[in-house]
Amino acid sequence: VECYNTVLIALSRRQEPGAPDRALAILQRMQNLADNEGFETVRPNAKSWNSVLNAMSREKNADSTRRAEQLLNDMHEAGICPDVFSYAALLHAYQKNASSYSAQRADKIVRKMEQLYQDGQLAQAPDVYHYTIVCACWARSGDSIAAQRCYEILQHMEKRVQLGFSSCRPNVRTMNAVIDAYARGHHVDEAEQLLDDMISRYRAGDKNVKPDGFTFNAVINCWTRSRRRGCGHKAEMILKRLLKFHEEGNIDVKP
Repeated sequence: VECYNTVLIALSRRQEPGAPDRALAILQRMQNLADNEGFETVRPNAKSWNSVLNAMSREKNADSTRRAEQLLNDMHEAGICPDVFSYAALLHAYQKNASSYSAQRADKIVRKMEQLYQDGQLAQAPDVYHYTIVCACWARSGDSIAAQRCYEILQHMEKRVQLGFSSCRPNVRTMNAVIDAYARGHHVDEAEQLLDDMISRYRAGDKNVKPDGFTFNAVINCWTRSRRRGCGHKAEMILKRLLKFHEEGNIDVKP
């Protein structure tokens, strides 16, 4: 099985049109060899299924999410319990194919993961990576509730950290996804407030939320899309804050 898995992993990293179909064909071949030819040692394991899911998650077409969801169901039927990596691959497929539907499905999947973990059916609880993907899905969805939903997810993550789930602690990618949702939804005050919060938390010692170039750019873009009076001046003020932040020793953060 590990020989086949090596090939599947290689295919999952190839961003070419035929890779997902080739990976799926190998998975089916492995199952056939185990079921009908007596080669039990090549029966697909969780790594095999996850590699095919990863290959599918790189596709950018409307059908890829459906195929990934079906594969996760097939994984269940084959007696292999999906793990956090399986769900991460499915979430990544949703992120690749941004839409209101994808955001809603991604949101539902993470809530399902929480329940599965609580019921003892999932070894690990969803972590910052899973929640961040959901926020990114909402940010790109174009849905009118995207910004509010991202804020609610951020609050939910903070509460889970307080409950002992330290792996849920938001990082700069999470914050950037939320700011991106604010920017796309023209919520300029909220975007700038979150930037302020990130800078304050970073200066207080939380290195995980150190704002980067994307953070400042998203807030600048938020102001450039705004029709509020003085928006040009506000955008310029964010640029000056970026320059100041760079001069404070954050040489990797620059215009």
